[in-house]
Amino acid sequence: VFWNTPACTGSTAKTGERCIWAARISCPEILTAIEVLTPVLDPELRSFLRNEVLETHLSDNMQAWQLEGNAMYRRLTPARDERPVNSQEEMIRLYARQSA
Repeated sequence: VFWNTPACTGSTAKTGERCIWAARISCPEILTAIEVLTPVLDPELRSFLRNEVLETHLSDNMQAWQLEGNAMYRRLTPARDERPVNSQEEMIRLYARQSA
């Protein structure tokens, strides 16, 4: 899921609202990656992707890596006063609640 600047077509471009794009990239069975993007226009789905999926993954402080200024990656760890967030576990809990 990509959240980009206001560069969409139609009504979202006129209002300046940010667009969310869904993509499926790479396939282990082939040597080249395939990238396909499509705008997510449904307001309810767009809200879910932004507020649940994207925010959960951006708040991950246990499985995420941060690119440093020296071009090296550093694995994030929660600060002492920060709640540990593992985005994969959070997504499993979210979908378990929805399917119950």
